[in-house]
This record gives sequence, C-alpha cells and structure tokens, in this order.
Amino acid sequence: MNLVDLLEKYKKYANGDLTSACKLEVEDEVIKDFDFSKYDLNNSYFGGVQFCDCNFSNVYLSGSNFGGSSLIRCQFKNNELVKAEWDDTTISDTVISNLKSKRSSFMYGKYTNVKILGGIFEGCMFDFSSMDNVIFERCKISSTSFDGCTFSNVSFIDCLIETYKFDDVEGVFQ
Repeated sequence: MNLVDLLEKYKKYANGDLTSACKLEVEDEVIKDFDFSKYDLNNSYFGGVQFCDCNFSNVYLSGSNFGGSSLIRCQFKNNELVKAEWDDTTISDTVISNLKSKRSSFMYGKYTNVKILGGIFEGCMFDFSSMDNVIFERCKISSTSFDGCTFSNVSFIDCLIETYKFDDVEGVFQ
C-alpha cells in the first residue's frame, strides 16, 4: 500500500470508521516534499524514515514514535506530542513553532540548526542529545531533563525554565 493510501485509511480509522482499522507503521523509507498537514499521526510509527522538506503543520503527533528517523528542512507548527517517543532522531535546518510536548522522549537526538519558537515542554527528556546551533525562544520548559547533553551554541531566549535537570552537560549554552 502506498503512503497516501495508508494515510487515508488511517485517517478514516482515526475519525471513527472501525471498518478501516489499521496501524500506521512505516519503516526505512525516504519521504520528500510531502504535506502531512491533513493527516492524523496519533500513535503512528515511523522508524528509520528520512523526511526531507515535509510539512507537519497542525498534525496531531501524540503517541507517535519517530525513533531513528531524520527530519531535514521540515515544517512543524501547532503540533502536540504527548507520550511520544522520538529517541535517536536527527533534526536539522528546521523551525518548530508552537509545539506542545508532555512526557515525551527525545533522548540521544542530534539537533543542528534548529529554532524552537513558543514551545512548551513538560516532563520531557532530551538526555544524551547533541545540540548544535539550537535556539529555544519564548519556550516554557518544566520538569524536563537535558542530562548528559552536548551543547554547542545553544540559546534559551526569553524562556521560562522550571524544575529542570542539566547534569553533566558539555559545552556552553546561553
């Protein structure tokens, strides 16, 4: 089944059509220039997928697992990630706006040239991630861990940071 057919079937199921029952699982694919904005990716699995120039604006991503995937020049705006597993992801040259994330894991990630604007991170884990040229601006970060991270040119601009952990962080951040 191609990606569009799978997404359409999953959309029907997510909207209550039990005759369309299916799982949204994609592994080891390359997806370029795709607009996901009209789809629900709740509880989806995209393992080891390379996304290039994709639009995820207004996509519900709670419960999603993007473990081992790469997201390059992608758009994220007004997304929600609750109990999501995005461990070992690589995100580069990407702007993320108005992300709400709660109890999600981003451990062992690699983030390069990323701007996170107006994000909310509550009870999240970025432990052992590498961040290079990353800006958190106007974010609310609470009960979130950055233990063991490596930072290079990481900025927290006008952020509210409460109950955080930065143990064993290498590098300088502002």
